[in-house]
Amino acid sequence: MRDESVLLQPLRDFAEAVAAKMAARAGGEPEDQLRTPFENLMTALGYALGWDLVCKGEAPLPDRLGKPDFAISLRKLLAGYAELKAPGLGADPQRFTGHNREQWKRFKDLPNLLYTDGNEWAVYRRGERLRDIVRLSGDVATEGRKAVTPQHASALEALLRDFLTWEPVLPFDRKGRLDLNRFVDELAAYCRMLRQDVADALKDPTSPLVQLAKDWRKLLFPDASDAQFADAYAQTVTSPSFWRGGWERGPCPLAVPKLPSRPTTACSPVHSRC
Repeated sequence: MRDESVLLQPLRDFAEAVAAKMAARAGGEPEDQLRTPFENLMTALGYALGWDLVCKGEAPLPDRLGKPDFAISLRKLLAGYAELKAPGLGADPQRFTGHNREQWKRFKDLPNLLYTDGNEWAVYRRGERLRDIVRLSGDVATEGRKAVTPQHASALEALLRDFLTWEPVLPFDRKGRLDLNRFVDELAAYCRMLRQDVADALKDPTSPLVQLAKDWRKLLFPDASDAQFADAYAQTVTSPSFWRGGWERGPCPLAVPKLPSRPTTACSPVHSRC
């Protein structure tokens, strides 16, 4: 049985790298100073555990909510997302304000999301926190490796193991049937996120979706706004997922959701919850 966490030295290296970057007063946002140290930390953890771990960074989008900073894959499969915050902001969304709060409203639907400002680390699944927040006793931005103790490394290793080994689980009811009410809720969350991504993309003149929206209006709905196009696009993409997931599962018994008895404007159970 090993006495110290495999993450102890990588976490100390991470803290030291963040402190060096913050002290250099280089250009860029404070959270940007965590990007390379964070990626190195995760790479070191993957190496220590013998896991094929890759962090794919997202390009920052000025004045837009965008996507989490990293998509993290384990054994070439998406394991979750990571969002970095400026040191001092913490990893508790309940304390966020302004842009960070609006961003959380978008990200909270994600099934596996890691938040960190370097000092605090937390994992959220569909808006619910997994485990307690791991808090370092010091500030990595000013104290570097002195902010890290063996206890911190052990707690963070346990949290990151849970984060990285997440797997999607189909919602079954107590009778072992696929619960389509909960399945629809799962897909509705993806529908909302896709709608927001499309709305963001339409602000970029170079996005292919801009031309697609023009064609869509020309052929179908000439007076539709960007918001209406984003909504229709997201619903169109998620509908096949609902029907495939629900009715093409072979012998898997289903618990059919209760649908409204009166007509609605939604054309599928997913849409009414987006």
